[in-house]
Amino acid sequence: MEHAEIGDDSFPPSLFSSPPFPSLRILDVSETQVNLDATKAALGSMKQDLNFDFTMADVPDGVTRILVGKRVIKEAWEVELEQRAKARVAATIEFTDDWTDTLPPKRSESRTSATSPIPSKVVVEEKKPKEAQKETWEIEAEQGMLTEGAKRRARAAAAAAAQSEMGKGTPKRSSPPPASPSTSPLGLSGPQYFQESSQTLRLPASAPPSKSSHTRAFSMAAPSSFTSGTPSRGEDLSVPTPTLPLAVIVAQPFADTLKVLILANRRMEKSFALPSIPESISGFLPSLEVLDLEGCNLGDLVPVYRASDSSSGTSTPPRSNEMIIPTIAKLFPSLKTLNLSYNGLTNASLTPEVLSDLILESPHRKGLHHLRLQGNRISELNAFLSLAESFKGNREVPAWKMEELDLRDNEIGRLPSELGLLPLDVFLVDGNT
Repeated sequence: MEHAEIGDDSFPPSLFSSPPFPSLRILDVSETQVNLDATKAALGSMKQDLNFDFTMADVPDGVTRILVGKRVIKEAWEVELEQRAKARVAATIEFTDDWTDTLPPKRSESRTSATSPIPSKVVVEEKKPKEAQKETWEIEAEQGMLTEGAKRRARAAAAAAAQSEMGKGTPKRSSPPPASPSTSPLGLSGPQYFQESSQTLRLPASAPPSKSSHTRAFSMAAPSSFTSGTPSRGEDLSVPTPTLPLAVIVAQPFADTLKVLILANRRMEKSFALPSIPESISGFLPSLEVLDLEGCNLGDLVPVYRASDSSSGTSTPPRSNEMIIPTIAKLFPSLKTLNLSYNGLTNASLTPEVLSDLILESPHRKGLHHLRLQGNRISELNAFLSLAESFKGNREVPAWKMEELDLRDNEIGRLPSELGLLPLDVFLVDGNT
């Protein structure tokens, strides 16, 4: 009888003189003017147990489900939670009925022990607030473990205590020497660098040694302990020092499927080491879509050398300085995201020809979707005008795939009005002059 035009007058308390509907499973009077109390009074003589829950669960034997009021279907676990809440409320009501007569015995005392009645005076015990759980950093702060030095001292003290305790009991077992990372057959394929699930290769950050810490010259063949950055790990000795060691990456088994290459903050040797074979039309790393060179302190020109030149017998392979953006566009034609934030690029890197080759789609290029140039030294955007003019009187340019252009924190003093023609989803220019 859902949505029927009936009310409480259709369910008077004297509706049935004998138990009705011995086989009824569901009575639906939802979305009507009938109230819950009226149905309970009218159908209270039924032999079955009455259930008023809106749920999709099957009706058990010996139960009649009566649907009254607004239809709100509930899951079985919601109904169970409501029943538990009602049971707790009922228990509280029974407990407080004789609150003013006697206080209940303390939980530590037996409920069967004889207690003398207490005068009718309401005594409320103030509940103590629940102690808040502390975060890991709060615990470390209380223990003075926020700094790396404190953590090292704590680890050394724990190791010394464990060693002394082992000396008192069982003899100390000699642990096998750690395997040398430089001899590890994995190399860049190790899990600390390459994530197979996302096809991502992340090389560790590096910085040149600080000259102020020592007067001697240090070898650039591997990260030094005097590096003014994050302390190098032993396994990082197998990582080449160039910012882009492409000659080593293309030799890895994952080179054809690599999608994301993260080279952020690699400033020890600002150069590109290319393979000995010349690049083809398809370039290198055919599946690479994301290249992150943030914080590498690269300029408009980048030193480039071939890996074969290093084995020609000369101590330093000959290098040529090439424009960075055309070089990247030529090496990785499948790029969709290029991050060159926080480098030293100027207007010389942004010419109409360079931007067209990098951004627009072509038979051998997929077209760039995201270009991030935050924190460089760019002062004008005239190079984008030729791209914007292609949209004059033309809403769609099939070769245009760009969605995001990030030019924050540069030295741009004026935005040409023609840039409004570019169909960008995100255009960021905060922090300019």
